[in-house]
Amino acid sequence: MTTPEMTVQKPKAGWLYLFDLFGLPFPLTQNALVLGDLTFSVNPSDPNGISQVEFFIDGTVVETVTEAPYSYKWMDAEKGTYDVKIRAYNTDGATCKEEIMIQKIF
Repeated sequence: MTTPEMTVQKPKAGWLYLFDLFGLPFPLTQNALVLGDLTFSVNPSDPNGISQVEFFIDGTVVETVTEAPYSYKWMDAEKGTYDVKIRAYNTDGATCKEEIMIQKIF
């Protein structure tokens, strides 16, 4: 059994995102800083195939995606700090996950 791999394209720790238009490296923080809405996107891979990707915010599944592109549009969130987890499953049931803290500024 193989374990899937995943590259997080957005959001990345230490980046500032402006209204889902673009991101800039912002090394003054460990969190991802967000102004406006943001689309989370990942690129999972596994030789046996990916069955699904789950997006969690503060421990709650907010989206399950079963085919590429693996993304979730996060809209209308209030200001605050959020724990975001993204988990990819391969067709054998093995998983990998990434966790990012997001600070929503506006």
